[in-house]
Amino acid sequence: MKNLPLRFSSSLVSFLLLVSVATPIPVLAATNAGVKPGSAWYAVDIFFEKVDIFFTFSSEKRVIKTLANADERLAEATAGAEEENPVMVERAMMSYQENVSSAIVQAVQIKDSTQSASLLSVITESTSKNQLVLSEVYKTVPESSKEAVQSAIAVSSQEQGEAQRQLEIAQEVTPTVADIPPNKPQTELPPSVTPVISKAATPTVPTPTQASNRAVQPEPVKTAQAPVTSALQVPASPTRQIKSEPVPETAATPKKAEPPVIAQKPPIQATENKPLPTPTTPPALTPSAPTPNIPLQSTAVTAPPSTPQSVTPVASSSTFSKPTAVATSTPPVVPVPVPVPVTPPAPPKDTTAPVISDVAFEGTNETSTTVKWKTNESATGSVTVTSTSKNIPAISSVTSHSVFIDGLKYKTTYSVQVNAKDVSGNESSATAEFTTADRVCYLSGCALVEDSGHQANPRIFGPHIIYANNKGAKWGLSYINLSTGERRVIVDSPTEGLGWTGEYDTNGTKIVYRLGSQIYLYDINTSATTQITNEDGGYAPTMDGKSVVWFAPNNVIFLYDITSGETKQITELGSGPNAGFVRPNVYGNKIVYAANRNGQPADIYLHDLITGEKKVIGTGDIPHIYGDYVVWSGLETVNSIQLYQISAGTKKEVGQGKDAQVYGDRVVYWSANDRKVHLYNISSGKETIGFGDGGGFTGPDIYEKTLVWGDQRNSSNNPSLSGPDIYFATLPDNQ
Repeated sequence: MKNLPLRFSSSLVSFLLLVSVATPIPVLAATNAGVKPGSAWYAVDIFFEKVDIFFTFSSEKRVIKTLANADERLAEATAGAEEENPVMVERAMMSYQENVSSAIVQAVQIKDSTQSASLLSVITESTSKNQLVLSEVYKTVPESSKEAVQSAIAVSSQEQGEAQRQLEIAQEVTPTVADIPPNKPQTELPPSVTPVISKAATPTVPTPTQASNRAVQPEPVKTAQAPVTSALQVPASPTRQIKSEPVPETAATPKKAEPPVIAQKPPIQATENKPLPTPTTPPALTPSAPTPNIPLQSTAVTAPPSTPQSVTPVASSSTFSKPTAVATSTPPVVPVPVPVPVTPPAPPKDTTAPVISDVAFEGTNETSTTVKWKTNESATGSVTVTSTSKNIPAISSVTSHSVFIDGLKYKTTYSVQVNAKDVSGNESSATAEFTTADRVCYLSGCALVEDSGHQANPRIFGPHIIYANNKGAKWGLSYINLSTGERRVIVDSPTEGLGWTGEYDTNGTKIVYRLGSQIYLYDINTSATTQITNEDGGYAPTMDGKSVVWFAPNNVIFLYDITSGETKQITELGSGPNAGFVRPNVYGNKIVYAANRNGQPADIYLHDLITGEKKVIGTGDIPHIYGDYVVWSGLETVNSIQLYQISAGTKKEVGQGKDAQVYGDRVVYWSANDRKVHLYNISSGKETIGFGDGGGFTGPDIYEKTLVWGDQRNSSNNPSLSGPDIYFATLPDNQ
């Protein structure tokens, strides 16, 4: 039992080897997605592919199987694009690229240049077809998958380029000298016999055909192999001739010549009937003295075999006698010199990513912009808008890039990543930010609230806007935050409503309003509500940062300290013509209010809370104070807008209308003449007219450069909208 795992492993390896060898290549080359990335069996599928490759010993089959695996990865990427799964596409294309790259490397390493070039051609054609398939897939997949398919096409194109480059290199290679087999004569001597050629004045070298025609069968060699000769050396001497018969030694006959000296390497021991190994490169013929008239291009010269004999110097002759053979190794061969072309090294692969510069935004408005950038080399670009799902490609390969982005939100800051990719696949990116413009809401204004009910008399402080709404018999109170877009209902009572639409105010952190007969203070941050009046109640509350003022049913002015929670009476019960005081408004230590004369507003009072001093500064209704200025609808001239400067004690008329408000050095009011909102700039003395479309207005208000009002244009144009809506405008710096 202890050997069971080992036996199982051995069996598994044997089975995999059998499958790898026995399974034909076409069966293994799947062209459908099969098991997809994300499946529990995907890792098992990849494992068996690698085992199959490992046990494939034919180089050609390994290349074909690796390419088939790449086709299967491509099918998986296509399936991932159709299923809108970019992660699957990316994972499959990484494996696809690995398989194609591996196939290219294996094809290049095959020593048979013809087979190598053939396989590289197959790879090039396969990757080209893959791109055609992906191009068709690109037309049909959902928009969210198009970028992934584009990346897949780029990967396949890159691998096709590499295969094509290797194919061109393989086709340019010319066989070297080592690749050319030596020209062998038709009749060869035994490996142990090397001819010794006599040096003649004009020797005649037989051609291979002639040597073949007079070949003699070699006699068996019974002696041990002679040492291997690396070069045939012929001593420089008077003309000698090879004789077929020995010459007897006499006084007139020269002494028998000694055998020629043969330059030798250390002897190589060899056993009988076992030939010596043939050298890879034939040894060069190196004569000890110049040998004229023997061309270098000749093939190896092989003499007919015979019994070994000595070399005897004789008189000059140009004919061959029976040679004396000296036991040696395979005769040296002088190859025909063949020029070997020098292939220049391939240029280094580009690994440097494009450099991005000059990122800028042009034509930015409320909902769109154009981002531009440059690269130091031709590259394709794309743009990713963070916090959104936008990923916009720029297909062209250029150095100046431009991408239009739309569908954005006004007055919002976006972070944009611009990307660049060169033809070698090197990528880079850069990040920049831009902010969309605020809505262009000027003279005509932009709708802030459009509803089928009544929306009227807005008040603004900072980004906080409150307004009255009425969808039934009672008025409610609603809130909007211009910065965050938050909306909420403050008052929505079916039995009690606001006393009238102007009985509320805000200082940016709190809201004061009258509901029924009582006055309440509402905290914007906590939503807590506090009643600040007693059983007598009050009317027309207004506020600044620290105080709330209102008038009681008996026309007496009261003030509530927001910090301490204390309430105190500001005016006494009126008598005579001014029977009381109404419509108070507070700023810091000063209050303005109108006297109630026989039930009608009359004198406008400025009341100093520190000194107790109060004085009449004009006549009219609904005064409003901010900083050094007081405005009201005057009675000096009917429907005149009066402006009073506290520090100078001066007053002047700035327009015709009612519902005047002041903030900083700007005054807004509703004009009865053209039924539009007018703006008066105190510093420049200029008036801007024409806010709205003349459909009728209620209660304009201003804070810094934001103007709000109730607009009746929709109720005039659409009978289903029975009341005014809330509009706003943003003022330019020069107004």
